[in-house]
Amino acid sequence: MRNRTDSAQRLLQLQQNSQHEQGLDDVGTPHGPVVLGVTLEIPVALLMTGANFPDLEFISLDTNDLLQRAMAADQATLR
Repeated sequence: MRNRTDSAQRLLQLQQNSQHEQGLDDVGTPHGPVVLGVTLEIPVALLMTGANFPDLEFISLDTNDLLQRAMAADQATLR
């Protein structure tokens, strides 16, 4: 099983080469520019992304988890 750092490093490798876009071109699939981004589940991780991942084009914060943390709720509680 990969950890999250390995996955992030793999994403950056994909961005640095153009094989993914070339593959779409090879099969004749029309496409726009391929952008690189991440979805974060831990709000404090937003503070670390700029220094660690300067090549990201977007960052999405999973607001469902953010609301659960803010309200001290969990998915297992029925009430």
